[in-house]
Amino acid sequence: MASSPGKHSFRISLFRRYFASYFALILVPAIAACALAQVLAVRLIENDARKLSDVMVSRVSDQTDASFQSLRASMLGMLSGSGLSGLLRTAGGSLEDRERSEMIHSLRQQLGKLEADPLASRVYLYMTKEDMVIDPDAYTGKSYYFTMRYPLSDGMRHELAAGLKGRKMLDFVLTGTEQLSAVISYPFNTDSPEAYLVVQLNQRAFGELLRIPEPWAAGTMLLNREGEVIGQSGLDRGEAARLSSLVFPGSFSALARSESVSSLQALSATAALEALSGTASQARSEPAATEALPGAVSADMPGSSFRTAEDKGIALVPSKLDNGFAYLSVVDMPALMKPVTAIRIVSWAFLLFFLVVGGLASYHLSRRSYRPIREIRESFGLQRALEPASRWRLARGSELDAIRDYSRLIVSENRQLSKRVDGLLPMLREHLLARLLLGEGRAPAEDAEELGLLPRRDSGKAMTVFCIEIHYGAYPEMPLSGQSRHILMKELKERIMELLPPPIRLAQLPSGLLACVAESAPGGISPAECAGRIRAALLHHAAYYTATIGVGSDAETAEELPASCRQAIESLQQRSLGTDVEICAVPKPGSQQSAVAARAFLPVKELNRVTNLCGSKNYDGLLEAAYSVISEGALRGMPAVRMKSLCADLLNAWIRVSSSERDDAGHVHAGLYEQLGRCMTGDELRKCFALIHGVLFPKPCEDRKAKKFAAVLDYIHEHYDEELSLDYFACQMNMSAGHFSRLFKEEVGEKYVEYLAMYRLKKAKELLLSTDLRIDDIAGKVGYWGRHSFIRVFRKYEGVTPAQYRSSRPGARPGA
Repeated sequence: MASSPGKHSFRISLFRRYFASYFALILVPAIAACALAQVLAVRLIENDARKLSDVMVSRVSDQTDASFQSLRASMLGMLSGSGLSGLLRTAGGSLEDRERSEMIHSLRQQLGKLEADPLASRVYLYMTKEDMVIDPDAYTGKSYYFTMRYPLSDGMRHELAAGLKGRKMLDFVLTGTEQLSAVISYPFNTDSPEAYLVVQLNQRAFGELLRIPEPWAAGTMLLNREGEVIGQSGLDRGEAARLSSLVFPGSFSALARSESVSSLQALSATAALEALSGTASQARSEPAATEALPGAVSADMPGSSFRTAEDKGIALVPSKLDNGFAYLSVVDMPALMKPVTAIRIVSWAFLLFFLVVGGLASYHLSRRSYRPIREIRESFGLQRALEPASRWRLARGSELDAIRDYSRLIVSENRQLSKRVDGLLPMLREHLLARLLLGEGRAPAEDAEELGLLPRRDSGKAMTVFCIEIHYGAYPEMPLSGQSRHILMKELKERIMELLPPPIRLAQLPSGLLACVAESAPGGISPAECAGRIRAALLHHAAYYTATIGVGSDAETAEELPASCRQAIESLQQRSLGTDVEICAVPKPGSQQSAVAARAFLPVKELNRVTNLCGSKNYDGLLEAAYSVISEGALRGMPAVRMKSLCADLLNAWIRVSSSERDDAGHVHAGLYEQLGRCMTGDELRKCFALIHGVLFPKPCEDRKAKKFAAVLDYIHEHYDEELSLDYFACQMNMSAGHFSRLFKEEVGEKYVEYLAMYRLKKAKELLLSTDLRIDDIAGKVGYWGRHSFIRVFRKYEGVTPAQYRSSRPGARPGA
């Protein structure tokens, strides 16, 4: 019977009628209420948010200006009262001059006090008319200082030298880098200063000053009169530089000279707005058209620097520290307007709720109105209820024809399912047998017997579990692929099934072992004969592998099968180092084999032998000693498991003695133990140790580079008390400094700086223990210019000061 085509259209028309009435009576007032909330409440919140943004940016600018004013006052006070003028009058004097040294010492102490300022990371004095840089720890030449103590690249050195010119009253150099520094020149009122006080700013503290602790603040930056970014918070350097270049395209310096602050704010904020909306080029040619940008809204406060466009905002505040500086803040408008967003979400949720309620109410009413009509046409719904969509085509006719066709479909699908189950049954049996042998799941005896996993209880037969472990070799001449191994295992199973009397049950265990369960009856084949036949099946393909057959105990019931399987697995540990297919039976209780330890240890005599052979550089003797240990174990019939634990101890001894000569032992030899664990026979162990010997004790090869570096080491040993720079040796060997440093590390095993420091400390320790020289004298004799730098390096490498080292050694001569 065919269904009526107007069946659903009538129900939909009822739903539309009810929903139209609900929309007119309920939804229209709700929409009007939401619109009123948007017009009134949202505007009030937006105005309050703009005012809050201006207040927070102004507060950050005042706080940052106050911190910089404090830093400038500290720098001016240090330069005015530090005695720097007296030192400049003695310019060109000898470094050994006592009075000059005391002046420098006093300056270093005052620099150290200035370095305690929260904004200061590093403080030093840069002399313009002599080759000297002074910091709280040392005073040295400019080249050495910016190479060793405060390393700067060549480009940054040139930029620093270019910035340290002319009169400076808290100007900034090295802008846009991690080495951003504040500079004041001395004397103050001259265009040719003799010294510059440089304070490298603490980037973290500077960023905290600029950070606005509000979720709506996207970032803040400080700009100078050229539009360069002095510092930023919340913005990466690339974005900050791009924004500053678009905000101040050459016009900021002209605006800085203007006395109208409101003009500076308005024009700069407009440029920032154009930078965010991508219209900077158009705004430079037509500055008066910026208010016509889509979405731009001017602030209500007169002279306000806040502008918005799309989802961004710009707040610009001039700095009180310098008329040429300004603070530019980028505001995340969605975060700032979260209350607005919340009201909008609530409004939309309110409308959606009424819309859903109206739809459900209209659907319920239309369904109730349609129920009498549905009961009249109920007979036409049977075909649609029985129809399995997209699987088959329901025949048109009576309900009996529909049920008959549906029954035929069920029978056809059941036949296909039965074929699939028959194909999966062998795999299911093997999986269940493996779980029974491992004791992971115990099926009822009736179900196990029904599936053919166990013999009948009244058969009087016992079961024996055999576990077969196949080892394909650690170094095969012709490695087998995964597919080849699968085919080989399949042939092996078929051959075992042919040689053993049925029923034979095979299962692949998760550990990779092949388990075989054989039945034995009185007067029938014994477990020993079954193991022999399994061995004959394995010997058929013995050219590809070595194998071990573990024989378990007899099991009378299904509950005893896991114990028999465990004993078969344990018996595999009795395998020797031979290359044949070996049968390992369960050891009898109390026998010597049952007392075999799980691990063997290398005797102390062999460990001493390894140490002596390595000490005498007889590395070939090490390999011969390993061969003799393996051969002795094979002659004694030592199991392979114990032999591998013994070889692991020997490998550990090799690694220890080789690591004392090479620094890369931990990285190169990480997989040696795994390689040793894959070995099973004596030949594989010998081959493994031969390969390991080549890795741990490679034969040395000398070349001309090693001879060159030997001459460098000899020169260091003879002139360690002089100034030895890396550039000097690189020039002598016609190399770049980086190339020389890399080759020195490869040839010597240590970095050049660390090797020189360690050799100087070695000589210093000899002088500390054998003489009564003062610490200052010893520092000069080993190449250090000052007492403080010597003590710092000594403590870094030795962990104690020189005086502590001298006093902690018995028999040392006391000194100052």
